[in-house]
Amino acid sequence: MSTTTTTTTMEHSPLIKQLAANDRPTRDKAVDALKTYLSSSTRVFTYHEMLQLWRGLFFCYWHSDRPLTQQALATVLSSFPASMSAQNAPTFLRAFWSTMVKQYPLLDALRADKFLLLMRRFVAAGFRVALEDAVAVLERTVLGVSGGVRMQVADVWWDEAERVWGKEEVGEAEGRIQTLVAPWEKASRGGTDKRWRKTARELLGDERAARWGYDGEWAAKKPEENGEDGQEEEAWGGIDG
Repeated sequence: MSTTTTTTTMEHSPLIKQLAANDRPTRDKAVDALKTYLSSSTRVFTYHEMLQLWRGLFFCYWHSDRPLTQQALATVLSSFPASMSAQNAPTFLRAFWSTMVKQYPLLDALRADKFLLLMRRFVAAGFRVALEDAVAVLERTVLGVSGGVRMQVADVWWDEAERVWGKEEVGEAEGRIQTLVAPWEKASRGGTDKRWRKTARELLGDERAARWGYDGEWAAKKPEENGEDGQEEEAWGGIDG
């Protein structure tokens, strides 16, 4: 089947229309059906197909107005990648972030707030599925594009790493901390956006990054590099009187 035919089929799929329906029971049923379909399918989906799915899922979440409903749906949607094949999960994540980059600037303040929760959950979802793939997807779709989405990703980066792996275990796996800091080291040095470089340097300077093994240029000082009590030593002021 050609890409054009596939895309057209996805655009007019009853399931996508059901995902964007005004009534919650129809949307919930469609979400359940989609998760079952994606998790059981052995077919490799194209990026265009995933974008069409996210066209429906975006409005599915858009129509979820109550906080508890939003939280529950964010949890369900962010669980999709873990149930999908290794070939499809990164494509699904890429389509999600591309959709956020496109739609987030168009949201009013009320709806933007609820989509922040969804983005936070998807940062964690990427970490859980395949860290290197997730970081590569973010670099490709978000981190190189100015705007609110990448600032939100930076804001929750270490929070979600801590949530996924625990306070003391983020740096235990070989190469994990290096993968987590790599895009921010790149951002701290490149580009013309001074605010973004400052954001990257502040993220790298977070105490948690140092605790988990980051010792690069922007790493926070370790307590032993200061005074014995963890505070900076005061300069000697001479003998009183």
